[in-house]
Amino acid sequence: MDHRNGRMRKRAKVCAVLLLMSFVTLTGCGKNPSGTLIPEAIPEESAAAIEKTQQTTEEQVSTTEEMPAPTEPGGTEEGSAQITEEQALGAIRNYCLENNPDLEDMLGSEDYTLYFDVSTNEEGRIVVLYRSYTGAQVRYYIDPDSGETYVTEFVPGITEEEERTDETLNVKDHME
Repeated sequence: MDHRNGRMRKRAKVCAVLLLMSFVTLTGCGKNPSGTLIPEAIPEESAAAIEKTQQTTEEQVSTTEEMPAPTEPGGTEEGSAQITEEQALGAIRNYCLENNPDLEDMLGSEDYTLYFDVSTNEEGRIVVLYRSYTGAQVRYYIDPDSGETYVTEFVPGITEEEERTDETLNVKDHME
């Protein structure tokens, strides 16, 4: 009996994700003033809940974070300049395209709702958000001095919070 309940819960979660993906696909995307894509038709309550969840999960991840704090701007272990947000965004985009070449066609298509966004968090780490065509929110937390990066994933309707993955990389290996 428990086995059936587990299957039913899993099916319910899958249905919820499919419903969410359908909603996002049907509502389309617009551009915010910074030029990054955002969904237009999210109700205010949902948008506020998403923002609150995002802030909470970023705080949770940063408290369990094991990377050393960044050094003063301009200084690194290797003596080179810090990685900028634009460089990090380009490197993560390159990394994603290397791992999934089909994304190139999806990025220019109106049929898929995927985008990249970049910001710097309170700890001084560059955070690149990749919103996948599946609805998953993958965040890359980058040390601007060393380029060392760890990855988290949040799938609305499937996972309850942002979860750190085993995936790590150095963005310097993917910069042009």
